[in-house]
Parts: sequence; C-alpha cells; structure tokens
Amino acid sequence: MFNVDNEYDIPRDVLHHECLCQITGRREIVIENYKCIKTITDTEIQVLCKKYMIQITGTDLIINYYNSESMVIGGCIHEIIFC
Repeated sequence: MFNVDNEYDIPRDVLHHECLCQITGRREIVIENYKCIKTITDTEIQVLCKKYMIQITGTDLIINYYNSESMVIGGCIHEIIFC
C-alpha cells in the first residue's frame, strides 16, 4: 500500500503522529490529524500538530470547514512554514 510503512498495514501518518496536508494551488490547504488552532487572522493561521506547528500566511485567509480531525483553509496562500 502507498501510505504504509510497517508490517501491520498501519498508515505512516498514524504511526509517526504526522499531519496530512493537501494543497490545491495557492487557494486551499486541507490539514488532517491536527491538535488545535493557535492563531487565526485574515493574514495568518497557526495550527498546532503533535510534533510541530504549521504557519500559513497569506491574504483573505479563512477556515472554510473544520472538525476534530480535519480543516479546510482558503484564501490566497503566500507561505506555509513547518516550525
């Protein structure tokens, strides 16, 4: 399987406590397996993960959807930093 890194067929993101990020151009990012939202403004969103923080900067940023497992961030994304 593509996303499996062990003999028990457990996905790598679960095994290593990683976030999954799916980026669609400069307009949208989907983040899964995050811990919480630290900061949210129209120019910066900081998302805490288990091992690091993801900082997204841009213009007109908005969280279009979120639940306890995933979120969709829209707007004009300028930069994504893993801290």
